[in-house]
Amino acid sequence: MNKTNWAFAKLQIGTNFTRTTSHHQKKRSLIFENGGIIKLVIGPIISVPLEDPNNWRSLICLYNFHIGEYIIPTKPTYPWDKWSDNESKSFKKSKLYRKAVDAEEPDGSREFFYTALEYFINLHTNKRHGRECLLRLICENSQIKYHIGLFSEILNVILTPGKENLNKSYRQAVEFGQLGVDCVKYYAKCPPGDNFLDHLIHDYV
Repeated sequence: MNKTNWAFAKLQIGTNFTRTTSHHQKKRSLIFENGGIIKLVIGPIISVPLEDPNNWRSLICLYNFHIGEYIIPTKPTYPWDKWSDNESKSFKKSKLYRKAVDAEEPDGSREFFYTALEYFINLHTNKRHGRECLLRLICENSQIKYHIGLFSEILNVILTPGKENLNKSYRQAVEFGQLGVDCVKYYAKCPPGDNFLDHLIHDYV
């Protein structure tokens, strides 16, 4: 084999090798640690009138209120990470922990609110039928099928006992109203007009 044929064969071998081999280069990215901050800035801007012949000059009064300042996390999060083994286990643990905390520490805010309502009703009527009046309101509220309006929705939330550890009489009042019981006759100790909340319930609910 002469020098020309040897060089041609060498070129052919090198060409075939590079054709069958693919070169890939991964994309690179650079993450700046603590490189970004997000915050909420609100405030009014008031223009100050000036008797200046130059229209391009103006004076404004600006007040800024900075609410919170949070560092943007540098670790990327993806939706599929939530279904990984470690994430799912930690999510289950946190869910079980929240259930345990809720079971050990019941919410007593509604009970406190009902007690305060009964107290103010007693002060307004100079009687001791605050519980009776509140139960009648709960009973009447449960007979309404559709609550239209924001205020009506708020009253419905207030007068609908949830899953809190309350006295059974509150839930019984809801059941009586849903069964169509005459709330005024059943809670006769608190007639209509004897409660300062009656006009709110009848006007908005």
